[in-house]
Amino acid sequence: MTYLNMTDTLYTGGGSVTFQKVCNNKGFTLLEMIVAIVIAGILMLVAIPNMRDWKLEQDLATKAEAVIAEFDLARTTAQQTNQPVTIQPINQRDWNRGFGTFINSNFATGRGDFTDNDDFVSNFDITDNNIRFSVGTDAQTNPNANIRFLPNGMSGLVGAAQQDVMAVQGNVTARLCRVISGRAVTWTIVMRTSGDTTKQMTQNATDCVGY
Repeated sequence: MTYLNMTDTLYTGGGSVTFQKVCNNKGFTLLEMIVAIVIAGILMLVAIPNMRDWKLEQDLATKAEAVIAEFDLARTTAQQTNQPVTIQPINQRDWNRGFGTFINSNFATGRGDFTDNDDFVSNFDITDNNIRFSVGTDAQTNPNANIRFLPNGMSGLVGAAQQDVMAVQGNVTARLCRVISGRAVTWTIVMRTSGDTTKQMTQNATDCVGY
């Protein structure tokens, strides 16, 4: 006869065999669950601001690429139509609100502000009130100037005193800036007279100044 006694010894007809009990697996204790929840909460508190900053930086970089695309569109339109194309701020000379692009159909002097006779090409909205946008030269902003693109591919700034329709003045420097967690992240776009465009990101300052 075979049976198991209280000492964990198995008796069989030919003798006995002693074996160890198999321990049952235990679940999480309440303390372990609380510790896990606290650790997860701390990680979330660290990760969420970082994800937010990353998203804002990516949005600003995307906006800089969109500005370059608008510049390219204006240049291509000038070449295809064989007419000057102008980019002008759309809200009382405030570049922070965005700009419009149009074909200058009928003007002789000045910066070529939009009139009813001009053919509208596109509109670019900044949309985010926290983004600062400026246009000017390398040294300073110039809210009173427009950007002109010529049929020969050249581009530059034009002011109210401009006399030659088929002329531009120097390189164009456009800057997009946003303060992110105390850092002023700035994308600087430089468009040379010849049409070449470069961009660079900096985050040295603590505020968007000069916009």
